[in-house]
Amino acid sequence: MDIDPKVITGLIAAASAIAGAAIAAVAKGYTSRQKLNELRFEYENRLRDGYLEKAREYTKAIYVPLSISLSKLGFAYQNFRASSADTKPELLDVFIKEVDAFILSISNLSEQGANAFLTTDLDESLQGFCSFLTSSKSAKDVQLKVVIRFGLSSLWGRSNFEKAAVVSGKSARFLRSIPIEMSIGSIRFSYKGNDTVAAPPGTEEFQDRFVRDSHLINILIKEVTLGAKARK
Repeated sequence: MDIDPKVITGLIAAASAIAGAAIAAVAKGYTSRQKLNELRFEYENRLRDGYLEKAREYTKAIYVPLSISLSKLGFAYQNFRASSADTKPELLDVFIKEVDAFILSISNLSEQGANAFLTTDLDESLQGFCSFLTSSKSAKDVQLKVVIRFGLSSLWGRSNFEKAAVVSGKSARFLRSIPIEMSIGSIRFSYKGNDTVAAPPGTEEFQDRFVRDSHLINILIKEVTLGAKARK
């Protein structure tokens, strides 16, 4: 059966119009989402700038003393790490005393209500760091926190399983790993085994977390005292 060329031309024109309208709608939706994301990003930046500006009012009362305490702790640890076998026990005692002094300074600031004027990231980082230092002072071996998560989606919903444990000694070294995440169909699995909760001060595990946490805290302090760009 022959089809009238005019009909074919009309169908092509109609299809082109529909496709054009669909493309225009998609493009408009994409542009709208982009604009919305830009407005949200600008709003969050303004909110954060105001947040930091309020915290900056307490630079002398909170952030400078905190920076001084962190610097003293860092210098004591560097001296301990660089010491010879003969002087290491003595400098370890010096470092432990500086750990106690640092924790006491954080405790004193907390008692004065300083936590209310710390940024959330800094407050959480300090709590984790102090907990690590306290546990490590008397630690005889490395302690590692291991977290396993398992999820399964089905017609009846989603089931989640999580198991966390602290392991030590050879188990800690064997189970240490970068975070792993896998997804196969409706099954999800994740493993995290890089969170050292305690370690003797002379170990590499202690050094790794001490350097990481103290560096992060230093950046978060400077974010307040010098501006948001300090984090970058």
